[in-house]
Amino acid sequence: MNVEEKKVWMKEFADLIIRFGVNLQHSQNLVFILPHEAREFGLRVVESAYEAGSGHVTGTYVEHDISRMMQKKAPMETLKRKNNAIEQALGRLIDDGAAILFLYGAHPEAMYADTSEQRKAAFFQSYMQAIT
Repeated sequence: MNVEEKKVWMKEFADLIIRFGVNLQHSQNLVFILPHEAREFGLRVVESAYEAGSGHVTGTYVEHDISRMMQKKAPMETLKRKNNAIEQALGRLIDDGAAILFLYGAHPEAMYADTSEQRKAAFFQSYMQAIT
């Protein structure tokens, strides 16, 4: 697949997600959270959301280097504790009527080789609790 074909495919996928997955309504705000590596796809999401009539689109990217450092260095109690700030922020956005698009995949580099399975599991479990 060449670069142009990839862009077309990403745009079609973004259109599908926005119109049918998220079911974005006219004037509804959209907040998306994507892996940093999906930045190019994020641009297609923004384009599709505005074409669908979104009032405002806000995006953030998960940076795997930060996740990896947290898994290695943070106290185990921190890794096990749900991030209430994320949960509260997403809750306020949902209460205000925003649509939320969260796409996440475990990046191979985020599964740091010298981090114990216990630390990785604690990190991902608390993160998923905060966003679901």
